[in-house]
Amino acid sequence: MMSIQEQLNNSRWSDALYLTEKYKQFVQQYTPSVPDDIGEAVTDIKEENIVASDQSVDKFVEKTSDSGRMQLWLNKFFQDKEHLSDRFRAESMNVDTVQVLFNDTDFTYEFSQTLWHQELRKTFLENEHLEIEYFIEGDTEEIPFFEFSRPFLQRSIQIMTEGLIDGYDWLDKRRVTGLVLKTVSDKVFHMSAKSMN
Repeated sequence: MMSIQEQLNNSRWSDALYLTEKYKQFVQQYTPSVPDDIGEAVTDIKEENIVASDQSVDKFVEKTSDSGRMQLWLNKFFQDKEHLSDRFRAESMNVDTVQVLFNDTDFTYEFSQTLWHQELRKTFLENEHLEIEYFIEGDTEEIPFFEFSRPFLQRSIQIMTEGLIDGYDWLDKRRVTGLVLKTVSDKVFHMSAKSMN
């Protein structure tokens, strides 16, 4: 069985990236590097490079085979490639580059620097020392999916403890944190119940 550390380092997390996140990384691979100390001109140059990189990516279109993903998108847009192209353009993406991205199975996406993955690391690797029972009144065994909920509850305690340090001396921190934990526990329960269907 894989440890939490191994699971969080699993490259399959790259599948969880939004298309816009994948697109940005994919385009940056073909974008010439620009020194950041040039000043205000860097932004303009980078924008020009993204356009140029779309053209350099387009050179690989003929070399890639259609994986069928673009056809799935077109099916959702009633085979209207222009409508689909407009939709991608609204997200600052080029439809041909997206197709190359879909077909490039060798490209490795970086997921560990995303905010959501860093939050997962904090949730599952940095909260084991926090005692939930201090904040929750009653028997934790009666809480559905409690063991599954534990890391999320511990992360909530950490966030509340750090956020209520200065200027909240008048507040009953234990009670407020307990109320937040009830809400988090309820949300995790509903997510867990969905996974049973």
